[in-house]
Amino acid sequence: MIIMDYITSVYVPVPNSSSINSFGWIKDKDTGTLTITFKNDSVYEYDDVPLSVVNDMIEQESTGSYFHKYIRDNFNTRSIS
Repeated sequence: MIIMDYITSVYVPVPNSSSINSFGWIKDKDTGTLTITFKNDSVYEYDDVPLSVVNDMIEQESTGSYFHKYIRDNFNTRSIS
């Protein structure tokens, strides 16, 4: 599934991940805020995430591995729960 650039938000459940429960993305100008809910119920927001990263994350066989390699240490983040 590829999300088109005119989409302003997306929510994706991740039932087969051992670490991520779901993630959502809300567009803000050319990038957006990625919100990830983890299996331990913690929720984090990642700033200025491009739609291309969200599309890549959706297409991965392992969402958690993609997150650890390309998102976790590459974007400003904050805990919201």
